Amino acid sequence: IARPGDPAAIAEAIVRGLDLAGRPNNHREVILERFTQDHARQRVLETYSSTLGRHGKGTVTLLS
Repeated sequence: IARPGDPAAIAEAIVRGLDLAGRPNNHREVILERFTQDHARQRVLETYSSTLGRHGKGTVTLLS
């Protein structure tokens, strides 16, 4: 993404795009890595803890 009328930014965006195009993409690996149940659970706990912390109510702990 580059601002219209900015040739240097457009050139840089093209170079970045070409660099990314050469990298292997294995979307399945990304999904398996980032969207596990444990990862989702951790993100929910972080969100709850962050929200509670902003309101001075402490943190959330997962009990097993």
